[in-house]
Amino acid sequence: MATLQSFLRLIGFIIPAAASAAAIVVSIPEQRLYVFDDSGEKTASYPVSTSAYGLGDTRGTYSTPLGKLEVAGKIGDGAPIGAVFKSGHRTGEICKINSPGRDPIITRILHLRGLESQNASAYTRCIYIHGTPDERRIGKPVSYGCVRMRSSDLVQLFDMTSVGTSVEIVNARVGKLFAKTTWNVPLPAVASAPPAEKQTASSEKSTTLTRTEPPRMALASKLHPAPRPLQISPETRTPAGAMTIFEMPGMSFKFGPASRDDSR
Repeated sequence: MATLQSFLRLIGFIIPAAASAAAIVVSIPEQRLYVFDDSGEKTASYPVSTSAYGLGDTRGTYSTPLGKLEVAGKIGDGAPIGAVFKSGHRTGEICKINSPGRDPIITRILHLRGLESQNASAYTRCIYIHGTPDERRIGKPVSYGCVRMRSSDLVQLFDMTSVGTSVEIVNARVGKLFAKTTWNVPLPAVASAPPAEKQTASSEKSTTLTRTEPPRMALASKLHPAPRPLQISPETRTPAGAMTIFEMPGMSFKFGPASRDDSR
């Protein structure tokens, strides 16, 4: 792939540049990596493999760290698919995909640096996003702490990223959170909507407003939503005794003397 691109550039063929990645999110439960552009739109996703030894950042373990990181270094630009790396340097060997009994780091390396206390050792532990010849097991947690990818997918991701690109590894399913960067937010009725918000519907009790958040704020708010306030309704009395009802959007909790119908 890299050799063909170099030849095409040499003879003057124009190769369109890959879209740049503003942020990368790795979902542990999904074993999937998502790419977002500057507008906050999801532009690509790839299956990955994280650690078979759990989550964390303790030295001497093979766990995958969680939290906010960044791309601190890019290694292997122009290397052929299957090029083997050891200690960040090419060995000169080419390892074929799914070679039996082989599991070296191949093709490309994105070296990650932790930005939080929970992943402060990621860089010195050599936590990478890298290629693996063991592509049959991509999509399952089988690595020794790094994020493994298929070589063809990694070459695409490598070309989209730069040093400083944001990376976040989360222990949550996030794929469906990023379908839109503009969404409807129910708000209490107001006399007039603020200039930055466009009123789309109204009623006596509520008004629905369309709100567009800045790309980075929108991405962060979806990954880390603010907790919803707990609403407590006035105490109500039934023949069985006092009962307090706690209500949240979409659910309610009743506390009081149990009846036969409450036992399961």
